[in-house]
Amino acid sequence: MSVAAWRLTTPSLQEELTLLRQIVADLGQLRDTRMAAVETVHLVRAMAKPEQIAIAEKRLIGPS
Repeated sequence: MSVAAWRLTTPSLQEELTLLRQIVADLGQLRDTRMAAVETVHLVRAMAKPEQIAIAEKRLIGPS
């Protein structure tokens, strides 16, 4: 394979860095979403009555 053909088929370092930055940004958004979901669960649990928590747990676990 010639050098010119290799350059056309191989992503440049700049392209690879751009893709890596996009991946890291996407992972950061996922982390933020997960953290918000966990905070929401904590808030709901803190505000819920014991019988509401029992119903939710029963639905999550399902029939035995």
